[in-house]
Amino acid sequence: PPRLYQGKSGGMMVRDIVEHGLSKSINFDEPLLSEIIQINHQINNWHRSVNIDPSKPNLVNGAVLAALKVVDGIVDIAQIGDAIAVWQFRDGRFGGTKNQLRTIDGLAGRIFTDCLVRADGDYGIAWDLYYPFVVEAKSYSNAYGTDLGYGVLNGSPDYCNFLDHHFFNCRELSRVFLLTDGFIPDNLQLSDREIAEQIVINYDNGGLSRLVDIACKIEQAKKDTHCPCREKTAIVVTFD
Repeated sequence: PPRLYQGKSGGMMVRDIVEHGLSKSINFDEPLLSEIIQINHQINNWHRSVNIDPSKPNLVNGAVLAALKVVDGIVDIAQIGDAIAVWQFRDGRFGGTKNQLRTIDGLAGRIFTDCLVRADGDYGIAWDLYYPFVVEAKSYSNAYGTDLGYGVLNGSPDYCNFLDHHFFNCRELSRVFLLTDGFIPDNLQLSDREIAEQIVINYDNGGLSRLVDIACKIEQAKKDTHCPCREKTAIVVTFD
């Protein structure tokens, strides 16, 4: 069973630190990057307070992030991990951040499929076979310079190598989407721009409910995978 802290898992504790840090910043003009630096420092301090070595990626808890802040007409966007930000310019062009877990998630899927075959289709046994890779995968968090590396806010200062940070004038943008991994198209052949375009087009054809329907259908078709139920949370910010 997972270790609990005040009745919460380590991941939930880190999530609370991130949520509190971002909500606290709403009434201040401090740049989003400064807030994220402080949040990561607080995560580091929390790990130390519960006797977890922040330098050991396989032991720490972490959080991914896609956030937006508007100050004086400037849109400040920051992203790390497999939550993403997608934007549409007023002239119709699309842009977006990268799903940093795309490569390792693809590898994870192939490994789990192999485990499922070795387990003769028994999902529980397959997970027992797969679990060592779950532990190994955490070692790639904030591992800059490796093909499988990805960013996460877990108290390590190395997260800064993965933080994707953008500034835009409000007058440039039509919309910005902040999305968790459950909304990211499953086609690994799509470029980041094509992913952004597909998300916006699907949204225009039915709003957030359309995005949820598509995500749920993909999940249903791939229920026997290493990650059968992905987080589905989205925010759309429209600029008049």
